Amino acid sequence: MCSSSYSSSSRAGSSKQQHARAVSKDRLLKPLQATDNEESASDFDEPETAREAIDLGLVLCKQQKWDKALSIFEKGLTLPGTGMKRFRDKPRLISDGEKMASLYNIACCHAQLQDARSGLVALSGCMELGYTDYGQVRTDPDLEFLRKDPRFEGLMDRFQKKSGGFLGLDFSGIFGNK
Repeated sequence: MCSSSYSSSSRAGSSKQQHARAVSKDRLLKPLQATDNEESASDFDEPETAREAIDLGLVLCKQQKWDKALSIFEKGLTLPGTGMKRFRDKPRLISDGEKMASLYNIACCHAQLQDARSGLVALSGCMELGYTDYGQVRTDPDLEFLRKDPRFEGLMDRFQKKSGGFLGLDFSGIFGNK
């Protein structure tokens, strides 16, 4: 299933911020929830932040509108997020958690659209940012098409090996465990 897991610190906020997010989310999603027939891209408000893009993309995924969801998730990578604010007059940067969520969902969309190469590239980008829920990657039904690709296991091996032992090193041979 498409995922909305971005850092827990990005979810924290005052009740005013949470209310503003809820109003904003309602503004974005109301046209989508009102009708189940084919909507054009202009039937919903464009997201203004990465979080709004992720939320809207997830709704489109649930409706199995993979091509529309894909474009929203990709746009989310270019929008302001909940990350660090580097300059007073500039919006906040997109956080790593938001990037991971967007890239993971982009991989899901590409898999559903049967584009293995683009899906694996997005999944690789997600894992390069630090995504480590390999069990989710191996069992997510949205990624089934990618798991059938011969390159998938090579990608998984590349990242899973890094997560073992002290400092990412494998000391099992030293103590006779091999």
